[in-house]
Amino acid sequence: RRRGICLEVSLSSNLATGAVPALEAHPFLEFHRSGAAVSLSTDDKGIFGIDLTHEYGLASRAGASFDELSEMALAGIQHAFLPPAERQTLAVRMRRELAVLRRAALAEVAA
Repeated sequence: RRRGICLEVSLSSNLATGAVPALEAHPFLEFHRSGAAVSLSTDDKGIFGIDLTHEYGLASRAGASFDELSEMALAGIQHAFLPPAERQTLAVRMRRELAVLRRAALAEVAA
């Protein structure tokens, strides 16, 4: 956390390999809530047969809120190995998309 290193986490991989005994035991939320940068990833899509949507679903089931999932998505962009201008462009686009998703989710709850 002090060095600003982003923890790239694949919940499915960590479960499949036994790195954590159960989703509830995974410390990714504790890391995130303590201020560490955490992003979700698929690890090896070909081996595990999952996609990023699956990883975000697992994170949600583990108790991550919409805002926390949004922060993790943005952390992935902020720590990507891309030129700063490209990261900035992606972050702006992601924030726009997240705003649309938030409005849709709120409308669904209100209905």
